[in-house]
Amino acid sequence: MVNRTSGCRCVATVVFALLAIVSSSITTAQKISVWLPPAYSAESPSAQVLRQFADEFVASHPGREIEFVTADEEALLVAIAANVPPNGLIHTPGPILKLIETGVAVPLDDLDREIDQIKVDLFTALLEEYSRQGKLYAMPILLNTVILIKNGAIFQQTGLPMMPIRTWEDVRSMARRMTQDLNGDGQNDRWGLPVQINPSEIWEIQYLQHGGTWLDASMRPDIDNEAGMAATQFYIDAVHVDRFSPIVNTRGNSRTMFMNNQAGMWVQPSGVGAFTGGEACNCAFETQGLPVADRPANITTGVRAVVLDTPLARETWEFLKYATSPRNLARFSVANNGTMVARRSSYETDEWMAQASQSPWLRPDALPAELSNIVGRPSFVGIYEGEINRTIREMLRAVLEGTLSPDAGLIQAEQAIGALLER
Repeated sequence: MVNRTSGCRCVATVVFALLAIVSSSITTAQKISVWLPPAYSAESPSAQVLRQFADEFVASHPGREIEFVTADEEALLVAIAANVPPNGLIHTPGPILKLIETGVAVPLDDLDREIDQIKVDLFTALLEEYSRQGKLYAMPILLNTVILIKNGAIFQQTGLPMMPIRTWEDVRSMARRMTQDLNGDGQNDRWGLPVQINPSEIWEIQYLQHGGTWLDASMRPDIDNEAGMAATQFYIDAVHVDRFSPIVNTRGNSRTMFMNNQAGMWVQPSGVGAFTGGEACNCAFETQGLPVADRPANITTGVRAVVLDTPLARETWEFLKYATSPRNLARFSVANNGTMVARRSSYETDEWMAQASQSPWLRPDALPAELSNIVGRPSFVGIYEGEINRTIREMLRAVLEGTLSPDAGLIQAEQAIGALLER
């Protein structure tokens, strides 16, 4: 005789077990993993505000969980090669562009019917830089433009007006007046403008402002030209002709000089405010957009957000779309004390307007206007940014130390960049 009760119990047990497994898999599947750059430690302002966004998103999307993991580019590539990538990535342009070019990133057009509304809200250069064949692949979330910072105390001591500086010739003139040997030992104690040899702060922008392009008509690297010579000559003049700068190897060195009242001006990405802070400088300082040479031009650094090709691509975009909304980009900017905002409508939000007039890093009359001058960079510049920066940095150091002529240095740097593209 068949024990029907026992049979029913076995079936019920199996059904419940299967339901438990399915339920568990569903719960696990809704855990969205977003990887961040190593600098985004849990204590950083960037990570804290992202955590706020995640908590707000989860509160309105029951069953979802956002997990943040800090990882460098090498760890990311290993995870992708092992077929265990994160669902999303908020990172620097290099890794982001590599994922776009290799097809690992998902076009946002395929995930969102409303993406065209977002596209028209982005600044043109950013839209072009992260689009392929008309589709947008990445959303800017932290945006730094390069700015000029002025030390009010030194301007006052040298009788210079704290007014917008419009040209690099004006910078040179003022920097010469600020540079002084204050204690009479024959060595300058105060400098007009430390020109650090990190190319993305002065060299590249001067190159673009003099009409330079990274590629020639045959799509080969091209920096050994008049624009490259003009950008390099600015460094030679600063150190050896006008002598308003020593050879400055790192951003940290120029920061220290400015913060210790040893420099009257400082050219840096706007997000530098996140680790400078107005109270740390014993001076009244102001920020403004960059001076220009032949034409206005600026570039951006910062981080971008992308969705990777995983089963949770659509759910990941829902979170990243929330994090990069106009209001939240404004909140992210304020939390980082001076980064710019990539969406035009962000500047109209209450979050931005409430803070802009109170912070020297968020001056609406100077910084946002500079975004209209952003020049897009070819993908290879972002992908190989570290190597390209190192190549030009070594060239500038050799030229300033007199071991290479400017012509020879530019030729050598151009050849090294060309070798990168032949890999």
